[in-house]
Amino acid sequence: MGLTNYEFGKKASKGPYKGKPRKDIANIKIKKKLPFIIEKTGQPILGVKLAGQTLTYKDGKSNKTISMSLIQKDEDFGGQPSKKKSGAKKTVSGKVVEVMSEAFFCIYVAMRMAGTLDNYIKDKTYLDWDDIQSTEDLNKFAKKYKILPFVESELKSTVFKQYVNVANAFLVDNIWHQRLLAQVKVFFQNHPVPKKGYTLLRADNLPKDMDPYKTFDMVSDVIKRKVGFTRPVDKDKWNPADVWFFTSRAKTTLVRELTELNGKITKKPASSVDYLNDLNQLIYKLYKDKELYPISMKAPSGTNAKITSVNEDGDVEQVIKFDKVDLGQGNLDVKLRFTLLYQKKKTKKLIKKMNGYLKSKTDTGGFRLEMEIPGSGARFGSLGTENYQYIIFNTDNSGVKQLQRIRQQSNSYQALPNDYKAGQGQLKWLGASGYQRLSKSKGVKNYLDGYMQSLFKKINGAEFRISAGKAEKEVLNKTIASEIAVAINSITSTIGKEATIENLYSLATSQGLRVGISKEQLKARGMKSKTISDKNVIETLFDSCFHIKIF
Repeated sequence: MGLTNYEFGKKASKGPYKGKPRKDIANIKIKKKLPFIIEKTGQPILGVKLAGQTLTYKDGKSNKTISMSLIQKDEDFGGQPSKKKSGAKKTVSGKVVEVMSEAFFCIYVAMRMAGTLDNYIKDKTYLDWDDIQSTEDLNKFAKKYKILPFVESELKSTVFKQYVNVANAFLVDNIWHQRLLAQVKVFFQNHPVPKKGYTLLRADNLPKDMDPYKTFDMVSDVIKRKVGFTRPVDKDKWNPADVWFFTSRAKTTLVRELTELNGKITKKPASSVDYLNDLNQLIYKLYKDKELYPISMKAPSGTNAKITSVNEDGDVEQVIKFDKVDLGQGNLDVKLRFTLLYQKKKTKKLIKKMNGYLKSKTDTGGFRLEMEIPGSGARFGSLGTENYQYIIFNTDNSGVKQLQRIRQQSNSYQALPNDYKAGQGQLKWLGASGYQRLSKSKGVKNYLDGYMQSLFKKINGAEFRISAGKAEKEVLNKTIASEIAVAINSITSTIGKEATIENLYSLATSQGLRVGISKEQLKARGMKSKTISDKNVIETLFDSCFHIKIF
């Protein structure tokens, strides 16, 4: 109920100002900057002055007026405790979620380090971010909860300040407050870090002179030229950390070492991978010394959180067991299904196993392969067409050779204009680029339908049923999915299939870019190294860097 003239003229019968006239209470709230709540929307506002029944309040940089009859009789006025709302629930997505989830993780961790997180929860300050907007507001908040030494630079970030106006919707309407608490809890359960001396920053805000991604960019450019990629391998495939916690010692060490490593890479680009390994070892050492924590944040589907360390030295190894190629009816994708085993390196004793798959995206998704572990609550990464073509071709190309034989025998494919046919090499054997251009000019159904059906039959022994009115899109996408299916399913050996999927999995999950079959892969499966032929010799283009993953 709002404060009508009658109600506003009365004294409060209960609450913190029991016995005081409500007009006096209103002036107290103005003086103490306590919020008034709009009855209809639940929106909190800060009063500036009271004139009779009219309240002047702050709206951004300007002032507005509202009748007290539209103000909620909250606990201060002797009513029920207010349930703060932000009006209709707002959905926050995309870049905003990325920035806010990372920045607020830093803020919540900072409060945990400062010992003020419990007070923040008790005070329900997470409901008050509509009132924390200006630089002055942020500084007051930081001082109140003693977090300025940890996140001063983050709070000054232009991007964070750009999105702070939706902080309340992000934390409350999109339940990120609960998610952040779960993430902070699981982090400190597994990493009892010292509670002082750290700077907490989003990766995008790392100072230039200590930014390790600049070094990886140099290495990636060398690999791009060597392999012939049209674009460099994404930095997240080396280290996908979204936030970095570091001490002054870690910063000093990184600044010094990165300057030296960057100079070495410039002089000897052929040795760039070795220099990157030096950086990997340095970051891991700083982590072991509790000086540095690179953390990757995967958006959870619920309010629970898990944590794992990636690329950490230990006695546990990952082994991929190939299950099957799922090239089904009723969809446009292919799923490369596998079982992921975690086992002891020495004894091969099974610790746990999970089922997952690499799933092809359609043309709108750039024909990428996306890695999923059902039930995990998160997607674990993806691969672009050049990356997975390179890995498949150079790990075991017997399936690609079978694909080429099918093309030679397909009248449908042979009738395709040469400009739209797939290539032969390590980056061009998939027909994605040519077929997509064909679909935009001449259409693909008349050219590719027969060829696609021959690929589909190779896997399933039956034809693919095309939906009425959707032939162009379905033929285009199912052709690409079928080419991937044949390239994997037609690999002649089990170890070839497993090593190929394992290498794809490795890059998708930021564990390194390698091709071929390694002695380690054979050893993990109880096989001898002589199983490897010369054409399958392992080549590591780069090893990824240690990071902590919270998901």
